[in-house]
Amino acid sequence: MALNKRRNPERKGAATVEFAFCAPVFFMVVFAGVELARVNMLMQSVDSACVQAARRGIVPGASASDVQAVASSVLDIAGANSYTVTVSPQTITSTTDSVSVTVNVPLGSNGYITPKFFGAKSVQRTLVFTRE
Repeated sequence: MALNKRRNPERKGAATVEFAFCAPVFFMVVFAGVELARVNMLMQSVDSACVQAARRGIVPGASASDVQAVASSVLDIAGANSYTVTVSPQTITSTTDSVSVTVNVPLGSNGYITPKFFGAKSVQRTLVFTRE
């Protein structure tokens, strides 16, 4: 039994039309996956920056600028474009009981493909460590 290998002339552009319908959905899913992976990476980086900075802040002799430098170095490695690091209290002395570090990374300016995908949302973490 021989198979008919000739194509139906009425379906000549069917693959093009099917691609036109499926391609936008496919690319939207791929781009959304990349953006969600970026947000996940930023969330983990913000958590790590808070922990590393707060650890630096609780050791004797630490200053608020040291804490901010540690947090900035972690976020720079992650490729964060704009962020804010807030240390409380601004002046760490030997009588300071605890150090609070807040890191805020806006998602709108840190996207890879579609920077405005998350709009005005941001990732913010606050960590408080008691001094030694």
